[in-house]
Amino acid sequence: MAIRVYNLSTGNEATVNVTAAVQTYLDLNAAEATDQSLLTIKDTTLFANKTVPLGTLTSDDYSIADTHNDFDDLVATLPAADTYHNAEHDTATHVAGHWKYIEQDNGFAYWTGPVTSAVWGVFSAYWDDKDKNPCGIKVTLTDANAVSKDYELLTNFWEQPPTSMRDVAARFQSRLRDLGAKNTLLKWVSVGAQTGYFILVSPYRGTGATISITAPASGYNLTQVGFPFYAGTVTAGTGVVTTESTVLDRWLRVAAPKQAQAVIDSTKMPNKLVRTTISPLVFDASLSVSKDRPSGDDDSNPVPALWDKGLKIGAMSFWKGRLILGGDEYVVMSATDDAFMFFAEDPTNSSDADPILTNEISVDPNKVALIDDMIQFRQAIIVFTKSSVQFEMTHTDKLTPSTMRVDRTTNYQSIDGVRPVGMGSQIYFVSARKQSALVYEYLYDDNQATNVAVDISAHAEGYIPPNIQKIMALPNDNTLVLLPSDSNELYIYRSWWDGNEKKQSAWSRYTFGLTKIIDAAVIDDEVTILGVTIDGDVVWEQLPIITQQADTGMPFDVLLDGLQTMTGTYDAGTDITTWDYIVNDSNITQVILGAAFTDQAGDALSITRIDPHTVTALGDWSVGDCYLGRTYRFEIEPSQQYPRDRNGAPVLDGRLQLMEIITSHRQAASYAIEISQDGKTTRTKTFTTWKSGVSLHGPVQVDTDGSHKMRIMGRSDKTRIKIISDHHGPCVITGMEIIANFEKRR
Repeated sequence: MAIRVYNLSTGNEATVNVTAAVQTYLDLNAAEATDQSLLTIKDTTLFANKTVPLGTLTSDDYSIADTHNDFDDLVATLPAADTYHNAEHDTATHVAGHWKYIEQDNGFAYWTGPVTSAVWGVFSAYWDDKDKNPCGIKVTLTDANAVSKDYELLTNFWEQPPTSMRDVAARFQSRLRDLGAKNTLLKWVSVGAQTGYFILVSPYRGTGATISITAPASGYNLTQVGFPFYAGTVTAGTGVVTTESTVLDRWLRVAAPKQAQAVIDSTKMPNKLVRTTISPLVFDASLSVSKDRPSGDDDSNPVPALWDKGLKIGAMSFWKGRLILGGDEYVVMSATDDAFMFFAEDPTNSSDADPILTNEISVDPNKVALIDDMIQFRQAIIVFTKSSVQFEMTHTDKLTPSTMRVDRTTNYQSIDGVRPVGMGSQIYFVSARKQSALVYEYLYDDNQATNVAVDISAHAEGYIPPNIQKIMALPNDNTLVLLPSDSNELYIYRSWWDGNEKKQSAWSRYTFGLTKIIDAAVIDDEVTILGVTIDGDVVWEQLPIITQQADTGMPFDVLLDGLQTMTGTYDAGTDITTWDYIVNDSNITQVILGAAFTDQAGDALSITRIDPHTVTALGDWSVGDCYLGRTYRFEIEPSQQYPRDRNGAPVLDGRLQLMEIITSHRQAASYAIEISQDGKTTRTKTFTTWKSGVSLHGPVQVDTDGSHKMRIMGRSDKTRIKIISDHHGPCVITGMEIIANFEKRR
């Protein structure tokens, strides 16, 4: 199993750096592409191997290098890398617990103050002296590129005297953060009873980075002789020059030592793919590091059932800052804005941001509801199950563990593994009968005040094959695209709404000159197709759903499959122009002249195929770009005609004799009306703006608004009518009028 990324604008393949651990995860259980579930969140794509059971580990058996009062005290240090520390008390932002220092390069510049006497330790006559307040220092930070910035730290202590030197450090630290130096650290280090020193750590490292303390521009000066910030030791930075280092990135929250099921096994979790550079285009695939249990134990803060039971991921989603994982009959939502935290922060004090765990989703006591997919709908998440039942996860007010609920809503069969899609205020999903597929439109019915699903393929029964593997949506065009497996076809559904009323509901089928379509996706309002040519090449093709604008200088938009634009090479000795296109495609049948050929633009050349990627034409056609591609057949077949009564119901007790058909068109180059009748030879009548039997016809013309008519003379139930075009020019049929006689049975 490999991960490959392409730039669809250039066709170039990007570099994907895959770690050995990620490759091992991808290959587990011989997983194939269909065993992977993907979820994109902003610039990150998560991919889950759905064959891998989730699991947990016992936390490391480690020794604690140092114990600190709280988290703020803990982070204001530069301990050795890969050492473990304990914060004994809660702060406003972090509960007590264990942390690992993961910074591998400690070459930060820092300043160490002198040991201060007990007089300062008891704070007499200084901090609570109004004449010595406000007091403070000036801190100058210089990075390894010699860029400096000053911070005036002035604080008024006398109104609320500090209770300890640790309190003094905390207030100056707060002042640093207020001034924007949030990653500069200040700490009081005790070395005896009521004695110790201050240490100030720069956020910059690298040779040349420094930190210094001088007298403030105003206020009482704490850098005088005998004061706690007098004549400290300055240590310059070392190592690699970097930008400012974030304090929180240096620490990792870990579980207490040797706790069972305290660590989520990241080697079995969804991995992540992140773009690291644009030019060149590079992606890194790496393990997603899940968070350890921050506090409590396996009894007070247990791991969710997905991991406890070793279940496999069935579906992923993302909603309101929470990563949602579903497997078997369980759904779990991560902590808010912390996608890989699935433990409570503090089990003794529940929070609205804590993970959300659902009970088992069940249909009835005798039926298992295995989760197949999840999709956001209105203000809820709709859960699709393999037992043909849908559930709705909703909440009141904001999404919290206490406001979340799961309700059974509807009961419709869906094809396992075919992800539903949202479009507008509807969800679309696919069900299957033995011979055909059904497509449901899932929406909220105001009259019934509940969600319902409507079969939008009922009027085209038997048209859509049962082996649908993917459904896609183009919301801007009210269009669905269905991809069958092992096929070279796409099925297209278009609808048009007027307010809450659907005015149009139409299906069509596109058949491509490919051996097989491997996959397809909607990107920038186009369907991008990954397919295999008849010559075995894997290619990208892009299918615009909406009408395209013609290139400048062209009389119309050239309509060919596998369209490529290129300039031919002329050989004067042979009087032949040759075109070599990128991929092997023996289906290339047309070379159309481009805008450089002025009044011949849009005309087709007579070509000779040399090999699967080369065609030639007699004459010099190298003056500019030409369009190369394969022609395709366009068909419209109306359903059987019936007379209707005043209520719109078909009248069946009689015979309808079709006399004539009149088609209306715009932007039409060439098309034919084909009439097939039982026991008779098929007849056609062609409309064209070209002279027949001539290779090059002079200026290309398109009929912008016109009509075409043909006699039918046959019974409605024994006549098939088709509108057909295989021309590379446009053909827009705007209407069909059929003139008929109806004889009612007596």
